[in-house]
Amino acid sequence: MPLPRRSTVHESHVAAELVSAANRVARSADATISRVRLRIGADSHILPDSLRWHFLACATGSPAESAAIVIEKANATEAGSDGVTLISVTLEDD
Repeated sequence: MPLPRRSTVHESHVAAELVSAANRVARSADATISRVRLRIGADSHILPDSLRWHFLACATGSPAESAAIVIEKANATEAGSDGVTLISVTLEDD
């Protein structure tokens, strides 16, 4: 999978934190992750394709490796419009 045309270290750092949080949920339940829902704030300057790419790269070899990534974009009036929020982690029992 090629790196998106516009990508930053910021997305890489955010993705690593999201993968870590999702994996903590999965490991506590001894399960793998089938889907992760994220919300990107309108003022976050995070690019969805770049975040998805970095998430999948960071998830290699972890319970989140095969997860489908669902990304919602928040509007500027919503709380947290300048960040990225982990909305949900859907688990699949091993």
